[in-house]
Formats: sequence, structure tokens, C-alpha cells
Amino acid sequence: MSKLSYPRNNDVKKAVLKAVTQGLAPYPQELYEEVVKILEEDGYCCMHLNVRRVWRAYEELIKEGRMNDWYGVVKNPRRSSQ
Repeated sequence: MSKLSYPRNNDVKKAVLKAVTQGLAPYPQELYEEVVKILEEDGYCCMHLNVRRVWRAYEELIKEGRMNDWYGVVKNPRRSSQ
């Protein structure tokens, strides 16, 4: 049996994007569990993945402009162009 790898930040972002855009996590409380489920299906070990890291990935996706704030939790959605 081979050892599973840990998800990188990019993998977490892809899972967050998939969970939110496909409606797998209709409520903010369900986002973490859905992201873990997606990553485990993709063959990652998620025992060290915490809620804070998932929400940081969510916030970064919004600030990068790759996703809308579906849950309305990010205060400043766009970075200033300065």
C-alpha cells in the first residue's frame, strides 16, 4: 500500500472551487466537509487539513478574481490596483 500525499494549496483551491460552483456545499458550514471529501476521492490524505486552510483558499480565490463570494463572507473582495 502506497502512502497518500498531502494536498497542496493549489489542490485545496481546486476542491473549494469545485465544491462551491457545483453546489456541493450550499451552506458555509458544509464547505470544509465537502472539500475533504473531494480531496480524499482524488487520493489525498487530509488528516492535517484544517478549516482555516480551506477558508483561506476560499478567500484567496475571491481576491484573485477566480470566483465570486457565494457565501458573502469576504469583506474586501478585490485587491486594490495600487
